[in-house]
Amino acid sequence: MCSNLGAKLQLFEHIKNYHCHSDRTNLQKEKKAVILQPISNACDMKKQTNNNRELAQILFLQGGLQKKDIAEKLGVSQQTITNWAKADNWDALKKNLLTGKKRILSQLYDELSEFNRMIEDALEGKIDVIYVKSVSRFARNTVDTLQYTRQLKAVGVEIYFEKENISS
Repeated sequence: MCSNLGAKLQLFEHIKNYHCHSDRTNLQKEKKAVILQPISNACDMKKQTNNNRELAQILFLQGGLQKKDIAEKLGVSQQTITNWAKADNWDALKKNLLTGKKRILSQLYDELSEFNRMIEDALEGKIDVIYVKSVSRFARNTVDTLQYTRQLKAVGVEIYFEKENISS
């Protein structure tokens, strides 16, 4: 059994650039050589495989790469990537990740809509006082906070910030 001494083995890719000169055209062409660190034993091979698998999953979920591109980048077969994806259910994870992002954006949009509706109601005289937990929770930034505070104060709406004990 392989032991992990607190540090994961990382795949080191050293890319060296060198130039080839063509006698006929005198143009320089840049080529890249990839040198991978050698694997010393079966334990290191297993760690490198696990690291490649984790990296492949991250590239699939967050990098927006296709399985073919991931296989090419990691130097493994496309079938290996497909097997890892099936075993770890990458497609479901990606779907949940996207659903989670959409849900967060939807919630932020709803909160913004509620905030805008509150400001409109206050400007129309439907609200006299707005109680806010903290200045930092009132608007997106200091400029917006000052702008809304001035607008509301001009129509007689008071804003009370509880944490800071400030009233406009």
